[in-house]
Amino acid sequence: KSSRYEKFQPGGLFCFAIRQRGQLEEVEKSAMEFIAYFISIAAQPHPRQSETLLQEEIVKLEVHQLKSPPSSQITRIPQEQLCQGRAVMVEPLSHTPGRLLLTDRALYFRAFYQGRDEEEMVVNLSQVFRTARRRHLLRQTAIELTLKSQGSLLFMFASSTDCSVVWKHLAPRTNSHTNEGEEWEMIAKGWQQGAISNYHYLLHLNAMADRSFNDLAQYPVFPWIISDYTSETLDLESPNTFRDLTKPIGALQEQRLGVLVERYHSMDHPKFLYGTHYSTPAYVLFF
Repeated sequence: KSSRYEKFQPGGLFCFAIRQRGQLEEVEKSAMEFIAYFISIAAQPHPRQSETLLQEEIVKLEVHQLKSPPSSQITRIPQEQLCQGRAVMVEPLSHTPGRLLLTDRALYFRAFYQGRDEEEMVVNLSQVFRTARRRHLLRQTAIELTLKSQGSLLFMFASSTDCSVVWKHLAPRTNSHTNEGEEWEMIAKGWQQGAISNYHYLLHLNAMADRSFNDLAQYPVFPWIISDYTSETLDLESPNTFRDLTKPIGALQEQRLGVLVERYHSMDHPKFLYGTHYSTPAYVLFF
């Protein structure tokens, strides 16, 4: 159960009962939670066929449609509509197009499926820890919201202009840190003093470089720091245990670097030294 799904306000509620160990359990979940829950049940070993499971295990299924569209939530509480337009919610394995509406209290995103509005996600701005501009596909067209629940949402826009319009209204209402230089200086000092772990410090550095767990093309990266792969135990006090961080991986071995440089000089334009990148979606998914 993802904390993000708790934010969804779909067009209907599923109320159903599932027979487990001879007892009925009445469950009320949102549409997205129902799908995840049913998949987990159907994936479990069962002596009957899936068709029988569908007929017998789901005893009752009722769909209660809401009388008004989800966007009517905006009118329930006085809110100032700031901007709206098309956007794409970027996740590791999916890109969901939809319409984004920003008010002075919340961000609304309604996904498009087959040309129809299907579900709406509502994020109260009070639950947003911070926001940041992000690159997506090498363009400054995305904004990421880090939630206080430790999740995050990444939205991509058609152009940098559209992104800037949303950012102009969103940033002052969500960012508690107005001076990024002072913030990162504070983070560096915290790491130097041992108040921030290496892991979290590296995550902050990745964030500075526009990397995000929502984008496989710019997934967070961590450096190789060990050079001793032969000893049974590592001597952490020996400098020889660690690699030279002043050079990239491709330049650590003189022989390998010499081959790359020789190939570079023999190339026609445009020339390049390294033919692969250290971070690609394929590496993230299949390494």
